[in-house]
Amino acid sequence: MASDRLGVALTLTEEADSGLVLPGGLWHTDSPTQGFFVVGRLLASKSFNPDALHSTLKLAFNPVQGMDFKLIEDDRFLLKFSHRLDRDRVLERCP
Repeated sequence: MASDRLGVALTLTEEADSGLVLPGGLWHTDSPTQGFFVVGRLLASKSFNPDALHSTLKLAFNPVQGMDFKLIEDDRFLLKFSHRLDRDRVLERCP
């Protein structure tokens, strides 16, 4: 089945699972840890426009209370949701 092959292709390697250290000062707020976060990774070998990716994800996820986007590495990004239900919907449905 095609979805079985996709699952194998998306399995984390030891290198990819080694952890991710986020730089300080991603958001200029008094409480940078307030919010509900998702770390994403773009699985493409080509370069991409972060602004275009943010716009596309915002349309796909359609968060009720907003979503912030920060590029944290070449292919990884951090999404910050204002409400837990917005984040949970993204994690459950994985558009």
